[in-house]
Amino acid sequence: MRHWVFAPAVLALLVMLVISASPAEAHAVYISSSPPANGIFPTAPTGVSVTLSEAVQPGTQTLRVTNASGVREEMGKATISPIDPRIVTIGLAPIGPGVYTVQWIVEDAVDGHWTSGSFYFMVQNPDGSLPGTFPGGSTSYPPISLAEVFLRFVAFLSLAIAFGGTVLAIVAWIPAGRDLENAGDSAFESGFAALLLWARLGALLFAAAAGGWWVHAVTEAPPEVVPVVIGSAFSLTLIARALLGLALAAVLSLAIARARPWTPGEDRAPMEREADAERALLPLLAALILGLFAVFAGTAGSHAAATAVSILGAGMDLVHQIGVYTWVGGLLGIVRLRRWLRAPEGLRLARGVYARFSQLAGYAVALVLGAGVVLGLLLVGTVTALLGTGYGWTLLGKIALFIPMVSLGAYNRYRVLPASSMPDALPRSMGSLAENVRIEAVIGAVVLLIAALLTASTPPATAPATNLFALQATSDGVRFDLEVDPFPTVPGSYTFQVLLSNATTGVGLGGTRSANLTLTLLDGTPTPQTIRMDGPHGNHYFVDTSLMSAPGTWRVDLDVVPATGPTISATFHIVLQ
Repeated sequence: MRHWVFAPAVLALLVMLVISASPAEAHAVYISSSPPANGIFPTAPTGVSVTLSEAVQPGTQTLRVTNASGVREEMGKATISPIDPRIVTIGLAPIGPGVYTVQWIVEDAVDGHWTSGSFYFMVQNPDGSLPGTFPGGSTSYPPISLAEVFLRFVAFLSLAIAFGGTVLAIVAWIPAGRDLENAGDSAFESGFAALLLWARLGALLFAAAAGGWWVHAVTEAPPEVVPVVIGSAFSLTLIARALLGLALAAVLSLAIARARPWTPGEDRAPMEREADAERALLPLLAALILGLFAVFAGTAGSHAAATAVSILGAGMDLVHQIGVYTWVGGLLGIVRLRRWLRAPEGLRLARGVYARFSQLAGYAVALVLGAGVVLGLLLVGTVTALLGTGYGWTLLGKIALFIPMVSLGAYNRYRVLPASSMPDALPRSMGSLAENVRIEAVIGAVVLLIAALLTASTPPATAPATNLFALQATSDGVRFDLEVDPFPTVPGSYTFQVLLSNATTGVGLGGTRSANLTLTLLDGTPTPQTIRMDGPHGNHYFVDTSLMSAPGTWRVDLDVVPATGPTISATFHIVLQ
């Protein structure tokens, strides 16, 4: 049965390799922009905005726009939208035909990651021809930092040890000892002292991990924005976690001082020794409150708190983490106490501890699974994102590991514990419980490792808010507003609609006779394909077509026949991947 212990570790290693090979999901990523990536425009835009997958830390945003010669074309400083903190905007100097590069560098306000990227847009020549071609290549994102994953894992594991050990002492160990006639014996007291020392060690490790995580986040930042990073919300949550870890260790030290362990040869009555454990209860309750604050501080800097329904996301993440730390931390605490729980003189105490923890674990599992379902819907959203991204598969791996944990827990509660009521079966049952809990604890530690990978990654990016593609051109005093629905990205069927208006007054232009749409794929041998548009309907025409059936750059020519006078024409371009 011990071979099962190695399976979760192998799975965790495989998941780490998969995520490390999927760097595009490690940081805030490009969602959309105006002008859109690879957009070709009849007239030059006056500004650039980039929408990323997560909020940008104020003061860290940089947007640069350069022409083909590398000359900067942006004006002023980049700003973050007060309505949507994922949007960074900057103005443009007057520009002419050419190919332009947009580059951004920002810090993710959610998890402190730095990310950068670039895209291109083009302004066409006055005659509708193209001034050049787009450069090849695509944006690449920094991979997940294994150092950060390690620090996150140590922080999660150590907080589980501190928080879960505290809960185990309050809910299981002290009540189990109180219910026994020999509550003050050496197994009870020595085990209790060991549990408190174990929890204090977790608190100290948690403070150290949070401090190391903060140092890592600051040293990763460009020197010119270090002061901004130090004052960021994410940085402050790390500082709060480190301080809470130290406070938790101090309170647990007070509990240890009040719970004096029994030493062989010491003449103390059982009731007196039991009172020592009871005196430690008040510091333990204070430690529990500090632990809850530490969990809450972690929730405030999570991806769940950055979802569209942030209050619900943060609340569910808090509930989920409390359940995980109680469950996994309790298992780790019991493994630490196996020396006392498997000793012949501690078997009755062990049965009481296992029985109470089994009930506690049942409630914790309900919190973990219930809140986890809601979090999954908030962070992933769709089956496509769940099955089509590294983040989704990692989440599935975490869920899969809960299955054997829940199964072992149920087996312990409904098969092994009832069998232990027979005195002859008690030693064998406690041995089985100890082995099963050991396996559960190993799997739980792997779950925390996967949680570290998930929190160091960025959830699947949401789709652009708009599904409408719009371009504008002016010809012979007439303004052409071209709209394409859905947003053209790949070959397929699209609806083209053009609205005509007076370029000076903006008043809709009626009285036209007909309009033709000509589509030409410029890559390869151009073969124009012309179709008549439906209309006029007041000042607009439309047509549904599947002629854009191949990737490449498509030239779109609109020819409108007025009631009198020559045909009015405008040229646009659409790039399909």
